Amino acid sequence: MENKKELTIYKVGQVFFRWRGRSPLILVLLMIYFGQPDVRSLVIGALLAIGGEVIRYWGMRHIGGAARTRNPERVDDFIVSGPYRYVRNPLYVGNFFTGLGVAVMCARWELIAVYVVMFFVQYIPIVRMEEINIELKFKEVFVKYMEQVPPWFPRVPSVLPPVDREQVPHLMVLKNERSTLLGIAAMILCFGLLYKYQFNLLLKDLLR
Repeated sequence: MENKKELTIYKVGQVFFRWRGRSPLILVLLMIYFGQPDVRSLVIGALLAIGGEVIRYWGMRHIGGAARTRNPERVDDFIVSGPYRYVRNPLYVGNFFTGLGVAVMCARWELIAVYVVMFFVQYIPIVRMEEINIELKFKEVFVKYMEQVPPWFPRVPSVLPPVDREQVPHLMVLKNERSTLLGIAAMILCFGLLYKYQFNLLLKDLLR
C-alpha cells in the first residue's frame, strides 16, 4: 500500500467488513422502539427497500455466491457486466436503499440521518479495502475500470460495452438472497403492526 493513511483505511475496512451484518442491529432496534410510522412512510419506505433489493438481485445475477464471501482478500475475478457496467458497487448501492427504506418506514428523521451517516462511515472503508485487493491482482486493468465506472452514483449511459456473461440461475440467487428477502418482509410487517397498534391507541383516545 502506498502510504500510512491507505493502510489505516484498509485495516478499518477489514474490521467493518467482519461486522457489517451485525452493526445495523442496534439502530434497527432503535427504529422499532422510537418509530412512528404512518401510511406515507410505510409505502415510501417499502418501495425503497424493495427497490434496493431489486438492485441487489440484478447484481447477484452477475456476481453470484462470490458476494457472500467471508474472506475479502480472496479475489477470483471482478465483474464488468450487468449493473457493474454502470456502478462499481451495485450490491452496496442496493444495501443503501434497502436500509434507507427501513429507516423511512420508522418515520423518525433523526434516525434516518444517523443511518445515512453510519452507512457511509462503514462502507467507504470496506469498498476501498476490497478495491485494493482487486487492484493488487488485476493492476492496470482494474485501475482503468475504476476510471470509467463510479463507485456510488451510476454513470448512464455506460462507457463500457455490453458483456455476454452467463447469469446465475434465479433459484440460486433467491437462495443466496433469502435472508435479505426475509429481513425486508419482517421489517415491513413489524412497522405495519406498529402503525396499526399506534393507530388503535389514537382511535381509542379520540373515542373517549
